[in-house]
Amino acid sequence: MIKYVLGSLLFVSCLYAGNTDTEIKRVTQAIGSETRLATLYFKRAGLYADQGDYDKALKDFDKVGIFNPGHKGLDYEMAKTYVNAGRPQKALDLISQVLSTLKNPTQRRAYLILKADAYNLQENYKAGIKIYEVLNKQGEGLSSFELTKLSSAYYDLGKSRKSISILKNALREDNSNYILAEKMVELSIEEGSYSLAHIMIERMLKDKSKRANTYQLQAVLFESEDKLDEALKSNALAHESFLKISKKAQRLESNKRLKNKILAFELRLHEDDRARLN
Repeated sequence: MIKYVLGSLLFVSCLYAGNTDTEIKRVTQAIGSETRLATLYFKRAGLYADQGDYDKALKDFDKVGIFNPGHKGLDYEMAKTYVNAGRPQKALDLISQVLSTLKNPTQRRAYLILKADAYNLQENYKAGIKIYEVLNKQGEGLSSFELTKLSSAYYDLGKSRKSISILKNALREDNSNYILAEKMVELSIEEGSYSLAHIMIERMLKDKSKRANTYQLQAVLFESEDKLDEALKSNALAHESFLKISKKAQRLESNKRLKNKILAFELRLHEDDRARLN
C-alpha cells in the first residue's frame, strides 16, 4: 500500500513538472514573439515617420510600448515624432518624464535639443534659445544644423541681426559648410539682401554634389527679385543637375522632396505667368 501511494505521488510529481516545463516553453516562445513584434513595429514606425505619416508612426510606437516598454530608443523616437507631427506639448510631456531619470550626458543632450525644438514650435523662442545657448557653451557646442535652428529661433523672435551674425561667425570658421551657407541665403532672401544671396550661391555652386539644390535655391532668389525668366532657367538647371545624380541617390527621401520642389516651382511659375498674361 505504501509503495502504491509513493508511486502515485511520484507520478503526479513528474506529471506536474512536465506540465510546468511545457508551460515555461510556451511562455518563453510568447515572450520571444512579442519582442520580435516590438522590433518590427519599431522599424515600421521609423519608416512611416520618414514618409511623414506621423499618425501611423505613433500608433506603431504605442504598440512597441505594449509589447516591450523598455525598447531601446522608444521614448526618444516618440518625442521626435511628436515634434515632427506638430504636437510639441506631447513631446514636452514625454521629454520631461525621461529627463528626470537620465544621467548619460549624450542622451540628455539629445533630449534637450528636442525640447528646444518643441519650444520653438510653440513659438516660445526664448525658452528654445536658452537651451541652445547653454549647449553651445558646453563641450562640443552646436552642430551646423543646430546652429541654423538657433539662428532661425532668433530670426523668428525678431532679432534678424543676431540671427545672421550667428551664421556669419560660423561661416568664418567653416566657409565651405553647405548647411550654414544655405541658411544664410534663405535669411538673405527674407531680408531682401539679394547681393549677399547671389554671392553665397556662386560659392555654393562649386559643390557639384549639391548643385541641384543650389540651382533651385537660386531660382527662388530670382523669383524674389521678380526675374521670372532667370528663375525658370535656374529651376531647369536644378532639374538637369538632379537627373545627373545616381538613381540610388535619387531614391533618397531628401532628394525625392527636392525633385517635387523643383517640379512644383516650375508649375507655379508657369501658372503665375499665364495669370499675368490674362
